[in-house]
Amino acid sequence: MEQWFSGAVVDAVREAKSRRALFIVYVRDDSEQSQSMDELWSNVWTKLDNTSKIIALRLNKDTEACGQFIAIYKVQTYPTIYLINGQNGQVLKMIDQSLENSNKLQEIIEESFNIIEPKQQTTKTVEEKVLNKILVNNYYFIIYR
Repeated sequence: MEQWFSGAVVDAVREAKSRRALFIVYVRDDSEQSQSMDELWSNVWTKLDNTSKIIALRLNKDTEACGQFIAIYKVQTYPTIYLINGQNGQVLKMIDQSLENSNKLQEIIEESFNIIEPKQQTTKTVEEKVLNKILVNNYYFIIYR
């Protein structure tokens, strides 16, 4: 099932920010290229795992919503896809060329997720390091006593 946001552009932006989501904007027209991209999107929606962390808009050329979007983000060709960090509005990727298949689109979306999703903390905090040192020292003290 396709996951296009049905509200206004401003509401989609607010939702993306509050959910710390990947904000995707797909701007299309009635061309054959846009129709091909529509098919890619239909395939991608069935493959994506974490659609709850995506706010996606599909905007048609010459609509008021599209006009609001292109007042801020440049669109010269159709279709164009913007992948935007919903937290700060930073453009992560802009696609204005045709893609060979839905796997490529899925890969680009997943790469964008990796940029905005917080990484698991792999370094220990100072408190964890101190506690670990104390435990290790106490362990050796008890064993070698």
